[in-house]
Amino acid sequence: DFPEIILYSMASSGLDASGVCDEETLKEDLIKGLYYLNKCKIDIIIITCNSVYQYFDWLQKQSKAPIYNPIYATSYELGKVIKGIVCSKSSKENGVYNGLFPTDWTRHFRTGHG
Repeated sequence: DFPEIILYSMASSGLDASGVCDEETLKEDLIKGLYYLNKCKIDIIIITCNSVYQYFDWLQKQSKAPIYNPIYATSYELGKVIKGIVCSKSSKENGVYNGLFPTDWTRHFRTGHG
């Protein structure tokens, strides 16, 4: 059997190429998304934007369904073999990976045009 999957693609003006640029707007958008997904009576939520995981504890308190944290899972499964992480500026500055990987494994690359 294949599980039923609901894909909710959320755009937010609270994010840009560097990661989180407007925390208030992003949190409002995330609340709307969590509300929608919980209304669908889902079993688990997976958020694919690592920059958002700086709010993981806050997000989990807003949701009836558990939120799977792929950063924790990756650190557990690959922590001994992984050699580096490419991440957004806000993920690095807000310590999304702190305590999970050595700090010298994270590197932000400037993105954008010009």
